[in-house]
Amino acid sequence: MSRHQSSRPGFTSGSFAPNQALQARIDNKTRELQDLKQLQQLSGTLVTQIEDLAAKLETLTDGTAKVALILANWGQVLRAVGLAQGALPVGEEEEEEEDTTNTEMKLPVPLVRIQVEEGPEEGQQQPH
Repeated sequence: MSRHQSSRPGFTSGSFAPNQALQARIDNKTRELQDLKQLQQLSGTLVTQIEDLAAKLETLTDGTAKVALILANWGQVLRAVGLAQGALPVGEEEEEEEDTTNTEMKLPVPLVRIQVEEGPEEGQQQPH
């Protein structure tokens, strides 16, 4: 009868150690699978964050290019203002007195701003 019991799987003393080793290996692979699933989820989150960062950097690059263009134009604007101010007459000169306490600097006549867009004529009322 002991021979009959030894033929059944899982009941012999020799089969207990391989089952335990097999269960330990299964548990190890299960943990490994869980870790891989977590790694896959974190990798997906990382990809999303990197794509968002890339979009923000693209926006920043576009904005920087626009700022550079504006700053490049400022040199021309300032040159034009300087030329326009140089062509304007300085306020009427008064006789210079020898009093050195009055050392005000004579400034050119200020530039006039002209509206570029056509608005309604002064005689007409705007519709409300």
